[in-house]
Amino acid sequence: MPSKGLTPSRGAAAPLPARRCLSGLLWAMLTVAAALAPHATAQPSGGSQSGGDEAPAAVGFYTYSDGQRGRLDLALLPDQRFMLVTSPVTGPSDGVEGWYLLRDQRVLLSGGELEAGGALDGDLLRLNLDGAVLPFKKAGPAVIQESSSGGGVSTPAIKSAAPPDLPISFWYWVAALIPLVVLMVLLAGMHWEPAPAAAVALAIAVAIAMTLYELPLQGLAVATGKAIWDAFFVMYVVWPALVLYSVIKEAGAFERIEGAMQRMIRSRLLLILAVAWGFSSFIQGIVGEGVPLAITIPLMLQLRVRPVFAVLLPLLGRTWGNIFGSMGEGWLIALRMADIPDVTLTAVYTGVLLIIPNVLAGLAIAWIYGGWWAIKRGALALAVVAVTHGGVQLLLATFYPRIAGFAAASAGLLAFFLLAKWGPYTRNDEEMPDRIFKRRDEASDAGEAGLAKENTNMRLTTAFAPYLALAALAVGVLVVTPVREFLKQFSVGFAFPGTSTGLGVQQPAEQAYGAFEMLIHPGTLIIAATLFTAWLYHHQGLVPARATGRVLKRALNESLPATTPFVALVLSAKVMEVSGMLLVLALGTAVVTGPTAYTFLAPSIGALGAFATSSTSGALVLFTEFQETAARALKLPVSLVVAAQMAGAAAGNALAALDILIGLLVIGKPRLLGKVLKLTVIWAVLTITVVGAGAVCLYWIGGGL
Repeated sequence: MPSKGLTPSRGAAAPLPARRCLSGLLWAMLTVAAALAPHATAQPSGGSQSGGDEAPAAVGFYTYSDGQRGRLDLALLPDQRFMLVTSPVTGPSDGVEGWYLLRDQRVLLSGGELEAGGALDGDLLRLNLDGAVLPFKKAGPAVIQESSSGGGVSTPAIKSAAPPDLPISFWYWVAALIPLVVLMVLLAGMHWEPAPAAAVALAIAVAIAMTLYELPLQGLAVATGKAIWDAFFVMYVVWPALVLYSVIKEAGAFERIEGAMQRMIRSRLLLILAVAWGFSSFIQGIVGEGVPLAITIPLMLQLRVRPVFAVLLPLLGRTWGNIFGSMGEGWLIALRMADIPDVTLTAVYTGVLLIIPNVLAGLAIAWIYGGWWAIKRGALALAVVAVTHGGVQLLLATFYPRIAGFAAASAGLLAFFLLAKWGPYTRNDEEMPDRIFKRRDEASDAGEAGLAKENTNMRLTTAFAPYLALAALAVGVLVVTPVREFLKQFSVGFAFPGTSTGLGVQQPAEQAYGAFEMLIHPGTLIIAATLFTAWLYHHQGLVPARATGRVLKRALNESLPATTPFVALVLSAKVMEVSGMLLVLALGTAVVTGPTAYTFLAPSIGALGAFATSSTSGALVLFTEFQETAARALKLPVSLVVAAQMAGAAAGNALAALDILIGLLVIGKPRLLGKVLKLTVIWAVLTITVVGAGAVCLYWIGGGL
């Protein structure tokens, strides 16, 4: 009998592995909180010493950066010690520690081979380094606190990444965690519908932000405006995807595609792997933003896969493509957010770590399909496709990262079709498990693809026309650089004022927040593909003109109920961001760890960002710069820590509630969000743990390279 580890029960209670995984995740969070309680206290404002004596005016954390030298971080501590990280004298990844002397606003530093002098001018310390006078700007207080590893520079430098008055303490850390825990428990544990669960999490986030984190009304108003704009970005993908789905369904193209795929790939196990792992990754390689799920899930339904699994399997299958997929969007964001000393090494580390979610996704899909029977039956396919995905992406990531994900997914899809011509995969599976498939009496539910007879008169190219058109548009617009750069000129953005909380967390004013590059946005590409598909199907008599109203009405009815949870989820993430709650979660985790432990936890911070923002890109924007700061403070290789952040964010995207909701909306099943999340959390926690272990192995192998 195959194991039921990832199979949902029919009762209301969560399956035992899901409950254990949720409990384990909660205990892990509480362990960090317990470690944080004695270790991190509220940061003193104004630079006062812990002993009650007033610190010298020079005491504090200073920073300097330019295009030639990169970023230099200097901490002057009250006990006359200094710590300089990323010094041009000692190299890009080393630090210098020593003593400083302050006399009449003159500062002298002495440590190792470094002898430097400078003058203090208010918040500027003009320091003579490497034959040049560099203006270091004071960015906050320096806290007398060593790291748990005894590694000198770590804790002061990490804490200085926070605003001066933002407490990195036990209770602030726990308070910041509450909205995320409540959301997960309500959805995955108690099976609430998305709208009320998101509303409760939002109310809690707003209450904590406005009281404990001192977010003013103006800050809440700005966060609300940004969240509505961000939600529009997402819905601009959902609405056209729903219309495209309705057009394809109206034409009967799904039945034609199903019949063709089953004739090309006779093994049903291989077919499910090809769609959920191969095809979803192929679409992810072209464009993200929930589009892979919106396109793949209807095909899974047409193969008579139950709705929960129709969403779950491609959700896991495409996670590994979240960095180098979408034409390298995630990779480019990370490069913008961090000063990475060795980009090639970072690409190698990232490519290696992304092999882990890729392999575990394939294994999970096979396991969910049929336990050990499916893993043994599909062992060859799993090995060949995993090597193809990982090898091609790792190879191309070092010199052409923009197409690394797309090329790897394309090669993997080709491998599936070649495998279908070989030995055991050329015939139907015997004694095939059916636990992920619908019974025939279940197939008539509203919103699911039916079992209509295949229209063999429809050309196969016509049936696949929507996907071919979308792929051609995406490649032409996003890969061809002159075309992309020309179309990017047409953008729309809104101006938002800067905000500041009572604890000093600031958000700068923006003239064009979230600039909407309308002509290269995934939603626009789907609209173009939809218009072409509608014209083609109407021209061939597959969709009569009178069906237009029915198609649009169906799409509208399915999209409107999701507007409330979409906005609430996005607003919760934005409130936690502008109030500093997400920053406290990340800083609190970093403060209580040493180099090895932080390397292990770095992917978890990336996953936290992906879960909180429902976006890999959002996680990279939020935490990549922080991960760089923590790496330099702990004397860890920046390339490895940033790579771990990216791999963790990619795996954590399996918990992205908005992406899951997009897929469920396409099939009219938004109420299944909690059930899907309950299953994905098992895979996500396992994968993030293994990614963390892989990062530690690379750290030990590289020796801090």
